[in-house]
Amino acid sequence: MMIGNAISMFRIRRGRVDPQAQLYIDDAGITDSTEIDAVNNLFVRLQDTPGIWTSISAGLLYLVSPTNVAASYINAVSTASFIPKQGASGSPVYSTNGWDFVLTAHILTGWVPSAQLASINTGLFGWYCNTNTATTGYAMGSLNSGTERIGLIDYNGGDIQFRAYDANNLIDPAVANTIGSYVCTIESNAARHAIKDGINLETDISVVGGALPDFEMVLGARNNAGTIQTHSDRRYGTFLIGTIGLSSANSIELSNAITEYNNNVIAAGR
Repeated sequence: MMIGNAISMFRIRRGRVDPQAQLYIDDAGITDSTEIDAVNNLFVRLQDTPGIWTSISAGLLYLVSPTNVAASYINAVSTASFIPKQGASGSPVYSTNGWDFVLTAHILTGWVPSAQLASINTGLFGWYCNTNTATTGYAMGSLNSGTERIGLIDYNGGDIQFRAYDANNLIDPAVANTIGSYVCTIESNAARHAIKDGINLETDISVVGGALPDFEMVLGARNNAGTIQTHSDRRYGTFLIGTIGLSSANSIELSNAITEYNNNVIAAGR
């Protein structure tokens, strides 16, 4: 059944239109046919792999729309919206290729790890970066004083660093540059994975402990006990947070799905 012009513009993946995708398209006011198709394909793919949608549907998925700035304020998996937090030099700057951050810009999410996660042994965090810069900066982060729940430093001396629960336990695989699709997940207390562009760069099996921080997650920087710091200076096309950690295989599938979306979201790709 066709419902309105938006549905008629779908090029349906594997013969079905996804109702969750339609909810986001309606909320966001998206009318561009290429973007509608890319959104539909992404939602179908995320739900085709058991566990991925369960994790993300209770979290955050920000798809920076290339055709509609208002759509870029919508959490694609709920009706909640976010407002880019204005730093000293202003909010992230919207463009058709993503949010451009400066070294004082960041986004507050209202998502507090201690309230949203069941334990310190699970969680899912990811982003798609469009630009390569050599400066240190967090893609996202939240920590209490001395107890770090997540610190996703998207570039630090040539390494992508994923810190879980305390400063001494981290994954830090070397990468050539910052451009790409990243997924960092806590599958269990002794299994954390760092994925880039569909490749598992590193799995850490050391057992860690700690507490969930009580400060909201910040995108494009980190929230250190209420102080926003270590800002990024890159362009991001997607942010995601999930409440359930994934296996390495499912994290790879998620990374590939986010890459596919960002490649397809406008006619020539981002």
